Order: sequence, then C-alpha cells, then structure tokens
Amino acid sequence: MIDPADTRSIVAFVLDVCRDADTRTVNTNTFGIGRL
Repeated sequence: MIDPADTRSIVAFVLDVCRDADTRTVNTNTFGIGRL
C-alpha cells in the first residue's frame, strides 16, 4: 500500500528507474549455471 502523501515521490522514483533502464546494461551470468 502506498500512502497517498507519498504518491509523488513514488511516481518520481519509478519514472527515474524506467529512465535509467535504457542506459544500464545487464551483466550475464559469468560463473556457470545458476541453480537453486
């Protein structure tokens, strides 16, 4: 649940994360097969 008083800061954070997603690269798994 998001407190209505925090809505603007949450939306700003989410938009910032979405904007940064275009500039970041995802590192592939370099140490073998991931296992649970």
